[in-house]
Amino acid sequence: MRGFKILRRSSKGPQIVGILTIGLAFTIFSVFLLGIENFQRIISKWQQGIEILCYLEPDLPDFKIKEILVRIKNEPHISETRYVSSKEVKEEFLKEAGNLLQGLEDFEEELFPNLIEVKLKKPLTVQELKALALRLQDIPGIREVQYGGKWLERAYESLSFLKGLLLVGGLLLFGITLFISANTLKLVFYQRKEEIEILRLMGASESFIKTPFILEGAFQGALGAILSLALSYLIFEFLHSKIPIWTLPYLPELKFLSLKTMLFILGLGLFSGMIGGLVSCVGSLS
Repeated sequence: MRGFKILRRSSKGPQIVGILTIGLAFTIFSVFLLGIENFQRIISKWQQGIEILCYLEPDLPDFKIKEILVRIKNEPHISETRYVSSKEVKEEFLKEAGNLLQGLEDFEEELFPNLIEVKLKKPLTVQELKALALRLQDIPGIREVQYGGKWLERAYESLSFLKGLLLVGGLLLFGITLFISANTLKLVFYQRKEEIEILRLMGASESFIKTPFILEGAFQGALGAILSLALSYLIFEFLHSKIPIWTLPYLPELKFLSLKTMLFILGLGLFSGMIGGLVSCVGSLS
């Protein structure tokens, strides 16, 4: 088509600069998405490892402890319970502390409270954990319940905040790509204005003239998105290689962007570039 020949013969400098700029903007967005996806994986792993600790009142008789265990086991979300005496708590604490806390061997066992370890059947939401902890707290004989709910709640609040920023970033990215594509293609139009006028005189329809500009915008946006994915992968591999080995047991398997996310980025680039091409036609080709 003659319209595509016009684009091919025009200066490639603006197109290359436009693609690189779009690629840079999309790289920032992709790395941000990458961070959110892996942050979600980290929270999920920590959530799966949550145990509830029920600290008991001192000097409870054995029959009372058994009653508490029965009531805890009746909760539908609980899979396993384990009573830990103050002696066992002291031994486990000293074993984990190693040489850091030498001298505590002489402390009385009464300083270490009896407790019940509670394991869950499946990960619960923050609201479900909080409700379960409150029910356990109401059982007579239980002095305190700890389950790590506060840090988990803060983690989810941070995740929600990041997702809000992601939405704003996506809208800004759409606008940036649209602006770059539109202005780049307007420059092409002004470079080849006379040839476009000749096409009109030859009877070419407006859609015939506009189509190459729209497709060129889509191409720029898609190519910029692909470039960003390549750069994001290199950044991911570099950062992944810098993670300290001692942290690996506490982290899930960190992964690159999912296929669904990569297709979303590619689609966003293609669509925003296509709209940019359409915008470039408005006014310029009228």
